[in-house]
Parts: sequence; structure tokens; C-alpha cells
Amino acid sequence: MASRAKKRPSPGTEGADDLQVLHPELPVKNVGGRDLVMREYGFIEGLRVRPIIEPMLKDMEALIGLATQPTTDQVLDLMGNHIDEFQELLAAASDTDVAFVAGLNQTDGTRLADAWWKVNGPFYWRTAISRVAVAKVQARAGKAGGATSTPRSSGTATESATSDATHAGS
Repeated sequence: MASRAKKRPSPGTEGADDLQVLHPELPVKNVGGRDLVMREYGFIEGLRVRPIIEPMLKDMEALIGLATQPTTDQVLDLMGNHIDEFQELLAAASDTDVAFVAGLNQTDGTRLADAWWKVNGPFYWRTAISRVAVAKVQARAGKAGGATSTPRSSGTATESATSDATHAGS
């Protein structure tokens, strides 16, 4: 029995979202009266913000140890515990400044933070998950190996062969 041929995608649609996957941007309309674009950090910018986000990453690692899917309250606490750093992260990724971010009302601040998590959050969660996994592997390797040391080598020869003639001549 013959089967119907599947429809091919129209030219230009295949791979159309590749750039969005590789370097996502998310428009956020009317935040504090401005239309913003939340973007993923580029490589160099990511290196620049690394010291800013490091304390937050440590707490993300702790959350991962508790559950694979943190609750909304846990994520809000995470942001609140690192509010100064998080404001810098939001400002950098939305091409605004910390004063603008600090002045946002609850609704606009939440929308901007949600956009940041959608665009940049997956990278940092993967980083934290990877660190937790590496720590577990290292801990297992340490327990499995225990305190390892090299085996004792055989004793060294301490007796020298001397002849009576040598002693007699001394």
C-alpha cells in the first residue's frame, strides 16, 4: 500500500532559530517604561561577570543538593540573598544600569528577572549541576581509594662487605 509523502519544510525555515538557540535574546516590552532585550552574555562578558555570580553559584550548588527542581521561593531567596550581584547581572544582560534595575516596581522587576532566568539561567544551572556532579565523583574516588600510599620498598643493604685486610691496615 502506498503511503503519503511527508511535507517538506519550506525553504528558509529549517535552522531559522539556530542563532536564537546559540545566543538567545528575549524582548521584554515596557519594563520601567522601556522596551528591553534580555540577552545571553557573550564569552568575554561572561568571564567578566563570573566573579559577580560566583557567590550565587555556590548557593545554586547547595540548592541542587536539596532538589533537582528548586521551588520558586528558593529561587526568590537565592536572588534576594545576592541582590546587589543580581542587580548587576540583570543590568549587564539588559544593557541598562543598576539604578534603573533598582528603581523597577515589583511587576517589572519580576518580568526582567524572569527574562534573565530564561536566557542566562540554564547556563548557570548547568554550571552548578556540573560542579555538584564533579564533587560527587571526587568524593567517591576519595572514599574508594582511601588513604593511599606507595608500598614499602625493600630494606636497603646497610652492611658493607669489608675485608679483614682493610681493618688491619687502618
